[in-house]
Amino acid sequence: MDEMYNNMADGLTGLEKDIVKIIETVKALPFGDYSEGSMSGVATTAKVFATSLESIALTLLIFFFFYEFLKKTVMFEFVNWENVVKILLRFFIAKLVVQNCYAILEVIAIVMNGVLGLIGDPKNIKSILSPEEHAKLAGEYAKAGFWDGPFVFLKMAIAWFVVLIIRIIVVFVVIGRFLEIAIYTAIAPIPLSTIAGESTSSIAISFIKGYIAVLLQGVIIVAMCCLYVSMAQAFGGTTFTGMFGNLITYLICSAVLLFTVLKSGNWAKQIMGA
Repeated sequence: MDEMYNNMADGLTGLEKDIVKIIETVKALPFGDYSEGSMSGVATTAKVFATSLESIALTLLIFFFFYEFLKKTVMFEFVNWENVVKILLRFFIAKLVVQNCYAILEVIAIVMNGVLGLIGDPKNIKSILSPEEHAKLAGEYAKAGFWDGPFVFLKMAIAWFVVLIIRIIVVFVVIGRFLEIAIYTAIAPIPLSTIAGESTSSIAISFIKGYIAVLLQGVIIVAMCCLYVSMAQAFGGTTFTGMFGNLITYLICSAVLLFTVLKSGNWAKQIMGA
């Protein structure tokens, strides 16, 4: 029982170690130079999909171009030579965007990763409890009497389980975001082909906004993770021993972290108007 209690104490107060891993995962991108291990396979798959869809996207691009061309011809808009130059220029720009969409999305992602590097340095993540307080918490069960022992163990078990659920959900959201970026990258040629038509270009603009919103979600997650440790130290105090006291406040701070991570996607889309 003592070993089990100590393991739960380590898991309860070790959330800041998981936050470091979460920040590193958020910085991972589905591009060759920014993914490691199993994630590099996702990056390769996304690039293969994007390359495979390029020919289909170019076909759609030509369709959108001729659709716009015929519509403007019927409306006699080509009486002015500037309109002719405008639609041809749009066609060539759209073709360049589709053929280089993978590189364009990578550049946007790298820029957003630069922002992540400015606000989220894992080296600045500090332990919520000092080594002395952690040892005191781990030894609380051993010092508890016959009647207090079950209460101390139950208190730790409940807190450990709550923090475990929070960890699982946060990691699930972060990995889901990585896969969402990969999906955006894989299918990018199709929505970006709509740039060729003036009446359909809003689809490409919405796609770019959505892609930036997913990247911005990572900025919100990293910012909240960095703030979480400070919040836990400020509001949760520096000791979890005794009655529930500061432990409840610590769990509330952890719940706020979970809420923020869950809402980060909606907030990012609202900011980008996606």
